[in-house]
Amino acid sequence: MLKPKNKILLVGGGGYLGRAVIKCLSSKELKNVVVYGRSKCKIPGVEEIVGDVDNLNVLSGVIKNSKTVVYLVTENKSGNPKDHQKANVGGLKNCLELSKKYGVEKLIYISTTMVFKKDSKLVDETNYEYRQKPSGNLYVDSKTEGVKLLNNFDGLNKIIVYPSVVVNQSFLYKQPVGVIESIKCRIGLLTQGGVMLRAGDSNRRISYVFIDQVANLIAQLIRSDDCETEYLAVSVNTTPKDQIRNSQGKINYFPISISDWIFKKVFGELQYDLIHQENHYSNKRMKKMLVSSNNS
Repeated sequence: MLKPKNKILLVGGGGYLGRAVIKCLSSKELKNVVVYGRSKCKIPGVEEIVGDVDNLNVLSGVIKNSKTVVYLVTENKSGNPKDHQKANVGGLKNCLELSKKYGVEKLIYISTTMVFKKDSKLVDETNYEYRQKPSGNLYVDSKTEGVKLLNNFDGLNKIIVYPSVVVNQSFLYKQPVGVIESIKCRIGLLTQGGVMLRAGDSNRRISYVFIDQVANLIAQLIRSDDCETEYLAVSVNTTPKDQIRNSQGKINYFPISISDWIFKKVFGELQYDLIHQENHYSNKRMKKMLVSSNNS
């Protein structure tokens, strides 16, 4: 049971995943939730504080009164390396240090399966082997640096969640409003469909997880007494062909087939793996997971 003064701090909680987490929390829990971000998102019934992850004065004030800190900040779109470093490394470091300073009970960090090496083998009973060499992808390299920083940080209880590709049940980024957005939705511009490059064998495996499943996992971790574990969040392990078939009626895919050899020559080995999000992490190799795998 949460005490009235024990806050649940969602750093970056006004975003895509943060809003989904808020929906999974009870009205009683929401009274203790604080959303921290660069601008107010006007989330009904939730306290919001404006600040950046590098604003130590404001960040200190909100972490000081927190029991649990959930770090949801991520950068995966910018072409500026500084933006990736700030969100995926620097901001995380600030939250770790301040959480330790003020005696936060636990910090929950959302990583990605892309921090693992291809065909990763277990280093020990609970950990996978992280990438050792730079991949050339700003998002992947900064997230890898961030998770290594977290693992080497002592004196604080930490939980790491590794989602695969996160998608909506509807495969929509947002509900279309008006004719123009409906047209954009139809051709894939507002969906997680659209043009899809399909390299090589159509029977190769890809993996993803629905946002509601990740959000429910995070909500359970906020409530639980679990204070130091790693979770792999993968719910669907399928093929590109089956993914297209299963999403028909929700969105439109326009698959473009291209050979393995040509794809690797044009886009490189990393993009070959990224576009497929290959599932190298079988169910048997997980120590603990709240999101179940299907079709594995």
